[in-house]
Amino acid sequence: MSGIRIILGVLLVAVLSAATLQAQEPPRQSAPAPAGTPAPGTPAPQRGGLSPAAPPPLSQPVSPSQPAPPPALPSLRGCAAPGQILTLTGAALQGAAARERKLALWDGSALLPLDELSRQEGQALVRIPAGAALTPGAGYEILLLKARTGLLSAPSHVPAHIQGAQSVARLTACARAAAIGWGGEGTARDLILMVQEEEGARVEAQLIADGFDLRERILLPALGRVLFIVLPKEGTSLGDAREELRRTFPDAETDFNHLYGLSAGPKLFAPDLIGWENPACPTSAGAHGAAAFGMIDDGVNGAHPALSGAAGLTLGDFSGEGGGQGSDHGTGIAALLIGQGKPETGFQGLLPGARLYAADIFIGPPEAAEASAARFLTALDWLMARQVRYVNLSLAGPPNRLLEEGLSYSARRGVLFVAAAGNEGPEAPPAYPAAYESVIAVTAIDAARRIYVKANRGAYIDFAAPGVDIWLAKAQGGGSYRSGTSYAAPFVLVLGAVLMSAAPTEAKADPLSYIRGQLKAHAEDLGAPGYDPVFGFGLVRASEACF
Repeated sequence: MSGIRIILGVLLVAVLSAATLQAQEPPRQSAPAPAGTPAPGTPAPQRGGLSPAAPPPLSQPVSPSQPAPPPALPSLRGCAAPGQILTLTGAALQGAAARERKLALWDGSALLPLDELSRQEGQALVRIPAGAALTPGAGYEILLLKARTGLLSAPSHVPAHIQGAQSVARLTACARAAAIGWGGEGTARDLILMVQEEEGARVEAQLIADGFDLRERILLPALGRVLFIVLPKEGTSLGDAREELRRTFPDAETDFNHLYGLSAGPKLFAPDLIGWENPACPTSAGAHGAAAFGMIDDGVNGAHPALSGAAGLTLGDFSGEGGGQGSDHGTGIAALLIGQGKPETGFQGLLPGARLYAADIFIGPPEAAEASAARFLTALDWLMARQVRYVNLSLAGPPNRLLEEGLSYSARRGVLFVAAAGNEGPEAPPAYPAAYESVIAVTAIDAARRIYVKANRGAYIDFAAPGVDIWLAKAQGGGSYRSGTSYAAPFVLVLGAVLMSAAPTEAKADPLSYIRGQLKAHAEDLGAPGYDPVFGFGLVRASEACF
């Protein structure tokens, strides 16, 4: 027994000695990892560039003598604006618990909840509310909040929401739209560049290599083009950046991403003066049932009684806002074109049986609604893909090379564009797209055939039509009288479509020239004898043109 105790004692001393030596031995250095290899335990980066760095494990405290820098948050490319849709990815968004937590913008003092469009494992698609009052140029963090309930729909100052929140990314609010000269160059926040589809990959690579901030790439398959939205280099003005892009890409179309306003004024509408009820003019949908109409405008409320029964109405949202109840402007234009109802209600449209594709490209409240050239081109591509042949453009703004190219391309393929002449007054410069050769420009007159006092004037005016004191549908129901060249354009568009329905075969190759000629031949001359820059060739007349 004593021998066994001696042996056990020797073994115990050996074990303790080995433990002591192991504790005193310095840790072995592992071979350095190849460049770019993540350290053990570090989560692999997520695709998309928005994966926040993981914080150090809690079991490995950082030495006070060498404090670790806080993990860098990814910054979203470009700038953010109300109504913009953001794609967020990262480890913070992984797991079932993360999918139930809300996302919000944090400026250091208040929270602004984001509209969540979809949520998947490790990814969220969100939208900045259209009415968000972002401070231009200010920085914001996107937080994944710990609290799951109780967040207000407006900015919240409740600090409890911040406790335990995780940062997902940083972003910078866009600067206010910059004035860019012209008297008519208008305003813009960024630039757009359009190239042939096969050149898209090469141009995209060069834009990035040259240091431009590529904000968005939009494929326009029906136009055979690729559209890039580009921010200028830091410290470079929009004008200088445009010139640099034009020098670098001489075969591309480059311009400001102009902002456009609705071409409607505060006054009222006028009775119909064009003799549309003449029985000799085919107003039934049978004469043009195969034709598809389009409009690029503000939102349309398809639930309005004037439109709820319109089986041919298709809505397309390119504003990024979505889900709204439309605007008075867009709803009024749509109802004027294809509204349903008895004539005495005032909501019977010019062609109640026609098909209409209505593209919404405007964001913001009606008094400050704006749409970019990029949204316009995206909507145009959508219409062309649906074989639309008659398009109403009741909007106005500065000239833009890319818009001109898109409209010319479509017009050469048999599409008729009719646009509002603008409501900036007699001394205003030409309004676009109305002033393009590929577009028919329409001014507005009242019941006494007097020019609308706010209508633009110039050598680009083609025809006059009623645009003062005409009853139109309102988005929230009912109707009202309003004025503007916006509301004159649909009369000419519809008359042009009816003329084309009975046109000879050879006219269909160039509908713009044919319709201009027919309308000119039968117009009622107004103002100075012959053509003039106030009324153009005069008031369009259906009763004469349809004989």
